[in-house]
Amino acid sequence: MRSIWLGVLAAFFFAFTFVLNRSMELFVLFYAPLCFASAYSPGWLIAGTWQITIISGSLLVPLFAEVVQMKNGPVKVRGKSPSKDCSCLVILIGIIVMQVEQSQSICTQDFLFGMLPVILASFAYPLGNRISLYEMLSAGMPRRIRPYSLLW
Repeated sequence: MRSIWLGVLAAFFFAFTFVLNRSMELFVLFYAPLCFASAYSPGWLIAGTWQITIISGSLLVPLFAEVVQMKNGPVKVRGKSPSKDCSCLVILIGIIVMQVEQSQSICTQDFLFGMLPVILASFAYPLGNRISLYEMLSAGMPRRIRPYSLLW
């Protein structure tokens, strides 16, 4: 029973962070596709495919720049995607194995409607987090982390 209450408490805090988030309009692209995908795929497959967020977040790194203090003043340095990371390949192979196994028992439409929205949400989640971080830092809130900003 204790583990159930811990799970409920964790879900509360997870949901509460999104309620307090200022850039909720982008998080519509996070929640809505996951809800849509749940109508076409089992929950375990959505949760397993959700691990692609790790890869999606890495692919979004070049869209952001870190502000570095130089002798001439602050300079934006573009982030570099960790392209030589083997863990991303292991994650991708695991997702492909799960999806291929599931795709053999359902029609193509259900397969695509269950997978593509999760991939869309996997990009929206880290992007929304970065935009929230940027808004927080530009509002002058105290920070313990290095500032990031959008390049566009």
